[in-house]
Amino acid sequence: MWQPFFRFWLINSLLFIFITGKLWAQSGKEEAFWPNGNPKILGFYDDKHYKHREWKEWYETGQLKKVEIFYRGRRDGLVTEYYENGQIRYQQGYKPSINFNGSVLVDGSWVEYYPDGKKMKAGTYLNGVRDGVWQEWFATGTLQKEETIVNLKKNGSYKEWYENEQLRLAGTYTADNKIGPWQEWHANGQLAKEEFFNNAGKLEGKVISFYPTGQKKTEGEYRNSLRTGNWNEWHENGNLKIKAYYGPYGLQGSYTEWHTNGGKSLETFYKDNKLHGAWQEWFSTGKLKTEGYYSQGLRDEVWLTWNVEGTKTKQVIYNNGTKKKETTF
Repeated sequence: MWQPFFRFWLINSLLFIFITGKLWAQSGKEEAFWPNGNPKILGFYDDKHYKHREWKEWYETGQLKKVEIFYRGRRDGLVTEYYENGQIRYQQGYKPSINFNGSVLVDGSWVEYYPDGKKMKAGTYLNGVRDGVWQEWFATGTLQKEETIVNLKKNGSYKEWYENEQLRLAGTYTADNKIGPWQEWHANGQLAKEEFFNNAGKLEGKVISFYPTGQKKTEGEYRNSLRTGNWNEWHENGNLKIKAYYGPYGLQGSYTEWHTNGGKSLETFYKDNKLHGAWQEWFSTGKLKTEGYYSQGLRDEVWLTWNVEGTKTKQVIYNNGTKKKETTF
């Protein structure tokens, strides 16, 4: 008895869905509202039910959230998004790919803003990739970074600033490689470092760095981005911190470190970048802390340890890095 009625109901239900769906598609419009009655979405479709023409979105408060243009289902033209306070969040342009394969490319200007309306980032896209001058700003409105992109790589002048508008970094790129002189500064305007990059993008020549006070921090030389020759480092109070020598294979010969008070803290030796030879460490008071020997980077022979009062606390015997015997006192 119920089966004829069920068939009648099913057929009519499907017919209703088909007809209403057809009418909705032909109407070319989608509209939605928030529970409070404010608009939420308003957009249009083409005859194949692809997004088409202008589409808008709103926050529940009624404030406009986004405006974008579609052409047969793909963004085409300027897209603008807003913060809930009404301030523009970003603007960017889109266009279909050349081969019309369904992809969408960001194209044209790109501008992004902070909620208070100050610029955050600005630049240009060309066929989906960043191109030309790009800039970034701090929330305060001061410029933070400026660079130029050509063929997907950094080229030309590159600069960064501190929030107080003091220049932080400046140099030149060629195809993503740092080239020529580069300089860094501390926030107080004091030079932090000077270095030079060869045509292959490798560090070359003398490098000097400084503390914010102007006191020299490091001094040495590079050859194809490898340290070479004498390298010295200083504590901020001006006392020597490290004295080392670099050969073709890395650290070579005597290596010494000092405490901030000027007292020696470490003395050892390197051979082809491996610890090799006597090892001695001192407390800042000048009393011996550790004494031993390295062979080709491995602890060897007798190692002794003292506490800060000068009392011997431990003796360990090694053989090519293997601990053979340990005695505590």
